[in-house]
Amino acid sequence: MSASVLSSAVPSLPPSSLSTEQFRRLHDLLVAQWQDRVALIIELSLRLHDASEPPHQNPAATSRAVRKLAEAHRALADTESAIERLQRREYGRCAACTADVPFERLEAAPETAVCPRCASPA
Repeated sequence: MSASVLSSAVPSLPPSSLSTEQFRRLHDLLVAQWQDRVALIIELSLRLHDASEPPHQNPAATSRAVRKLAEAHRALADTESAIERLQRREYGRCAACTADVPFERLEAAPETAVCPRCASPA
């Protein structure tokens, strides 16, 4: 996925109850989030590979760096999943019950796939 593909992939009409303005705002947030997460993965990868100490000399630090990198990859996958939902015009609807996800929830965490009710533990 590239930033140019992301920018040109905005459907003209928003899905769910989002206004066109809200939809564009969320699209822009997702694109920025995607760019930030890719940059973080690059930074963490370079830091891990350019470490002054060989991994066997500081296994705890290496383990922490690998964990951070794995977390960054999971976060990127969540963002990419949200962008794919946006492109399929499923964004803004709960993946579990199909109810509308409130704009405020999406704005706070654009990668959100479920409504507050479905996100709450049973």
